[in-house]
Amino acid sequence: MENRKLDKSGKPVYYYLSDGVVIEKLLWWQEQGLTKTATGYGTKIPTTKMVSFNSSRFKRVYCDIYSNSGFCYIIENKLIVGVI
Repeated sequence: MENRKLDKSGKPVYYYLSDGVVIEKLLWWQEQGLTKTATGYGTKIPTTKMVSFNSSRFKRVYCDIYSNSGFCYIIENKLIVGVI
C-alpha cells in the first residue's frame, strides 16, 4: 500500500489496541444485522469498533477481508495505520 504511515526508519506504523481506548459503536445497517457486502469480504469494511489513541477523538476500525484473513486499520490524516 502506497499510503501507509511510516516511521523515521521507513517501516510501517502499527498501533496496539491495548494502548488505546476501544468502544463498540454500530452503524445503522449493522444494528439491523446487515453487512457492507453480500459475501462479507472486501476492502475497507467498517467494523463495530472505534478506537482512540492519545486523543479524545475516536476513529472507526476498518478491515480488508479476503478468504480467511484480514488486515485491520484506522485512517489517520489520510494515511493507513495498522491496528494489532
